[in-house]
Amino acid sequence: MLARPVAAQMRAAGDREALRLLMCDRDNAVASAKTARTLLTSVIVTAPATVREQLRHLSRDRRATVCASLTSPPGADRQTRVLYQTLARLGQRITTFARTAADLQKQISALVEDMTPGLVAAEAGLGALTAAQLLLSYSHHGRIRSEAAFGMLPGTAPVPVSSGRTDRHRLNRLGDRQLNRALQVIAVARMRSHPPTQAYVQRRLTEGKTLREIRRCIKRYLARHFYRALRNQPGLELDRT
Repeated sequence: MLARPVAAQMRAAGDREALRLLMCDRDNAVASAKTARTLLTSVIVTAPATVREQLRHLSRDRRATVCASLTSPPGADRQTRVLYQTLARLGQRITTFARTAADLQKQISALVEDMTPGLVAAEAGLGALTAAQLLLSYSHHGRIRSEAAFGMLPGTAPVPVSSGRTDRHRLNRLGDRQLNRALQVIAVARMRSHPPTQAYVQRRLTEGKTLREIRRCIKRYLARHFYRALRNQPGLELDRT
């Protein structure tokens, strides 16, 4: 019989499972809105010139709002009526999905704060969504045996690719790609606006490192840093009740 381990069953419960469901729901809403926006753009491209001129220079969000309220001109032929109906439906779909994603993000932010009070506010470049992914990947105390293992989980631990007299490393393309993406977002944010990280980047550039290599180093540091930060969070014990 193929049964799930007891620890895995406990992980899929409580706040962790609630956070996972919220993240899945938001990801779906964002992807659906993106698909609808792509379709809306293609419809506008083939629309008559008067419609294109009305919509093409609007911002993405404003365009969806305007389309959602469109109505067909009086006495229009069938093709024009269908065009305006399609634009209105797509605009309404986009605004609905965008509103849903925003509402879900608020719930995610509140749940992350409940699970790890003060973590988002204390860490530069860390947002509610990236913190949520860190929590989902870390799960609970004891799941990841060491900071080295947490570095291997998203593939941030360097892979040696030395050849002859060339000594270098590259990123590991395996592992938890959602966690890897979260670390990438945090690394980019810190490289843009975090003075200590910016100083580190400049120092490594003078040593001959490329930006890609520097970003890999920063992601490995972040994996180590957040593993230690999460270990100090008392609310991440595995609930065995």
